[in-house]
Amino acid sequence: KIFDSILLIVCCAALFVSFGLSLSVSFCCSGNKVKAGFPVANVVRSGSMSYISKNHKYLEEGEVTDHLYRFDIVFITESPKEEDLKVNDIVVYEFEKEFIIHRIVAIEEPNEKHPNERHFLLQGDANDVSDRFPVTYEQIVGKYNGVRIPYIGSFVLFMQSPAGWLCILLVVFAMIATPIAEKKLDKARQARLQLIESNEETVATENPFARLKSSRYRLTFKEKLATAPNELKKRYSDITEEVLKIEGVRRIEGKKFVTYKLGRQPIVKFAIKGKTLNAYLGLNPKEFAESKYYFSDVSSMKLYANYGMRVKVTSNRQVKYLIELIALAKKGGDNETT
Repeated sequence: KIFDSILLIVCCAALFVSFGLSLSVSFCCSGNKVKAGFPVANVVRSGSMSYISKNHKYLEEGEVTDHLYRFDIVFITESPKEEDLKVNDIVVYEFEKEFIIHRIVAIEEPNEKHPNERHFLLQGDANDVSDRFPVTYEQIVGKYNGVRIPYIGSFVLFMQSPAGWLCILLVVFAMIATPIAEKKLDKARQARLQLIESNEETVATENPFARLKSSRYRLTFKEKLATAPNELKKRYSDITEEVLKIEGVRRIEGKKFVTYKLGRQPIVKFAIKGKTLNAYLGLNPKEFAESKYYFSDVSSMKLYANYGMRVKVTSNRQVKYLIELIALAKKGGDNETT
């Protein structure tokens, strides 16, 4: 349960972090300029910055190492002042409602063609030619701050899609609905145990003088179960739930034992001794001599000739092990049926 809880927390944390990054990417792609102190994430959607092209006029191999790869998450901060932008800076700019992350390879100061503004020439490192049109300072959304997270951009893009939103809604629903369902199941289990107990008490009290007829009177399995501790009842209930999932299994109820068989193959026999639930499995105990399971070999006793492996169910771990052993006994029944 602890491992399941940790795994659930990690998965939910990863999901919500990715969702938060997707919102940040949406902000960057909405045309808003990045503000001071508020870095936003962006997804690299192409490989135009992944290496230096041999035909690149402005860069040579080894001159820069801050390459960006497709589906990287990169973080964008506020653009510096226009005069502080320099060659080799990587910026995000908007062009025809698309957002491109490229490197500044040249800067044109105001001249006769553009007397009132500087022009920035940008180019992807892997591209042979520079971008088609120069970029003005107003088009620049922000500057790459050197921080990137590789590979997860595709997942962030998925979170921006309708399917991603549906995924978030399903996770939230599961987190709300699971505890409610578990509570109802536990309540139903307790009600069933109380019903069994009340029925057994009724049977035991129908003839209050019956026990006086013989000094050898012994409690039946039902009577022992009815008066057993709640912990034993719960363990028995959890185990029998798994047993009853076996297709074709038969339940045989006796005074001292409750037995389950699959065809002629013995699966498990239950008995209560004192305050301990005992399970006798239709397995050969010698085959499990070096296993992790704790058991006793009672195959030499005639009563347990076909159920020679006794397990005392005294802990939740024993419940888990017993369910595993029942599954192994069930395989023998499957083979016989086949």
